Amino acid sequence: MAHDLTLWGTGTGRTMRAHWMLLELGLEYEFHPIQARSGETHTEEFKRLNPRHKIPVLRHGQFVLTESAAIIQYLSETFADSKELYVPKDATSRATLNEWCYFIVSELDAGSLYVVRRHEGLKHVYGEARRAQSRRQRSTFCTTSKRWLRESRAVARIYLASGSVLRTSS
Repeated sequence: MAHDLTLWGTGTGRTMRAHWMLLELGLEYEFHPIQARSGETHTEEFKRLNPRHKIPVLRHGQFVLTESAAIIQYLSETFADSKELYVPKDATSRATLNEWCYFIVSELDAGSLYVVRRHEGLKHVYGEARRAQSRRQRSTFCTTSKRWLRESRAVARIYLASGSVLRTSS
């Protein structure tokens, strides 16, 4: 079944999330394999889709959406068969799932990505960071992650299908 879906972006964990969700849902889509920091996100055509010059970008008909977490949430709420993939039907369940997903995006992904970019091999792109900041960032990341995962073990098991797509990270 055709859904008029187009996805831009390849080469990062964040773009892989969108591809993975489209595949999990068995959706056919057009694909434009543009990469981050390649100049392809600065073309006039792409800037009309996403003025922030970031991938992934999903277009469904005339609707355009960016940010991998928003894309997979939209796809799951628009196309998921509740027998195959868990999609919350009430506000409390949605909030619990969102808490897990936002933790993955803001703490696991963003925190670890910051450390890697600034300290582990991408200094030439993002610049050198102060050592104290690096240690503090790592300590906060580890403490927060361990505490949240310990407290949320049941949530993690219940929502593994939805959250697993978000856990892929560059």
